[in-house]
Amino acid sequence: MLGPETAKLLEEVSAKFEDKNHNEAWRRYWLEKQAREQGEILRCPKCDAFVPIRLDSFDSDGKRTCLLCGIKFFPEEQE
Repeated sequence: MLGPETAKLLEEVSAKFEDKNHNEAWRRYWLEKQAREQGEILRCPKCDAFVPIRLDSFDSDGKRTCLLCGIKFFPEEQE
């Protein structure tokens, strides 16, 4: 189950991409920008996209959800 902040961000991102029909390169740029603005960098172990980090954005099982490919992973898996 997604944490409330992760679910909200995923919904926001999905709506933004659907409304503007953005391509994958733009999505990767937007996710990297969000991650860098938060000052912490976490990358998806599957697609290597940046995953924005927020203190309250862990899913209820302690995992992160990649907003590009949708997999769930523990932050330690990226290293």
